[in-house]
Amino acid sequence: MTQNQQPGSICAEEYTVKRGDSFYLIAHKLGVPLRDLLAANRDIHPARLMVGDVLCIPREADDSIQNGPGSGSGNTGSNGTVNGGEMNGINNDGLPGTNDSSPDQGSTGLSCPIDEQVTIQQGETVADIQLQSLLSRNTLQTANPSVDLDTLSAGQTICVPRENVACTLPSTYTLVQGETLETVAMRFNLPLASLLRVNPCLAPQDFEEGVTVILPR
Repeated sequence: MTQNQQPGSICAEEYTVKRGDSFYLIAHKLGVPLRDLLAANRDIHPARLMVGDVLCIPREADDSIQNGPGSGSGNTGSNGTVNGGEMNGINNDGLPGTNDSSPDQGSTGLSCPIDEQVTIQQGETVADIQLQSLLSRNTLQTANPSVDLDTLSAGQTICVPRENVACTLPSTYTLVQGETLETVAMRFNLPLASLLRVNPCLAPQDFEEGVTVILPR
């Protein structure tokens, strides 16, 4: 795990993924910023977290090693695993799934705290959620790895984190059916002006299905 460490941080402990874990819930339980946890384990895709994976839990170099929030069922054992209640997110095959036994999930079965769960209203889309929460699509997808964000339905509950997760943008992107300048900007959390500036030959109405655009770095 040492190859994944970030400057100014140390791999203070290791955590072995158990049934029901997700990056988002592990970060919440251990009191580590989600972006730091992802950065320290770049070799593991958030949507492909497997039971038995060993994660590096980063801490600032001048911080003392902690065992997480230190209350309830989230105490960390000597082998880096969380002892106590199972958490949601991975089924017996190591794939994202559901498990209603987690104390933080309430009745929704989601891998996030109750206060970060949002119920979709009639007619509400992922773009509406992004505009309300000021989050990127990548952040929402990371927090909801098994959810199709394009087919949200009224009454469905999803995780809406409090902060964005940085992602690496591809150099180009080809628009699919129904996409526009605005939806591409929303998808990649980019300013409209930046998209237009790096695509000087395209007018706003030229952003349509089949057109390949440059994404600003």
